[in-house]
Amino acid sequence: MKITKIDIKGFGKFDNTVFSPGSGLNIFYGANEAGKSTIQAFIKAMFFGIKSGRRTKDGAINQNKRFKPWSGKAFGGILEYMLDDGCHYTIGRNFENNSLTVYDEFSNNITGEFPADKETIAKFAEQHLGLSESVFERTAFLGQMQSAVNQEGRKILAERLINLKESGDEQVSFKASVNVLKEALITHVGSERTTTRPINILNSQLHEALENEKAARELYE
Repeated sequence: MKITKIDIKGFGKFDNTVFSPGSGLNIFYGANEAGKSTIQAFIKAMFFGIKSGRRTKDGAINQNKRFKPWSGKAFGGILEYMLDDGCHYTIGRNFENNSLTVYDEFSNNITGEFPADKETIAKFAEQHLGLSESVFERTAFLGQMQSAVNQEGRKILAERLINLKESGDEQVSFKASVNVLKEALITHVGSERTTTRPINILNSQLHEALENEKAARELYE
């Protein structure tokens, strides 16, 4: 996936700020408190939303209050990105009223096509990124001095590394899996078109047994 536009309407110290990442590696740099972590938090919030509540488990101020625009302007923004298959998507969020809209590349509102819950409205990010929020936080979203991966993250990363090694792709191809199952079925079972597979041998033996039974009945009638 590649992010093509970051449009911050209002988030922390930023308002009406647009970034257009180029191809390849993009680096945000600046002095302490310049807003690098805020941009990172904005991207995560656009994908997964902002949890409500007074304080987090560690006692810190919740993100809703932490990143509410200093200028008092609209609390939200727009994010545009492209998936590896070339499809483009645009998402818009208003964190003030916890609303979300997802558009495809033809500007169709497809928000309702994704599973939903009370907090994230539409869980599109899990489908497009292939990562849950917790795994995203421990892989693609690493802050300063943060590199811990929990048990869930280790399991998913291990699965993806195995897939990458065996198939050349971190995602197991459904089509390839079906083809493998079909080949195994032909090899170990057979079909009506085969002649020497186990199912064909059993059918031949069954047919022969029925013929013998028929002959035996005719003999003693």
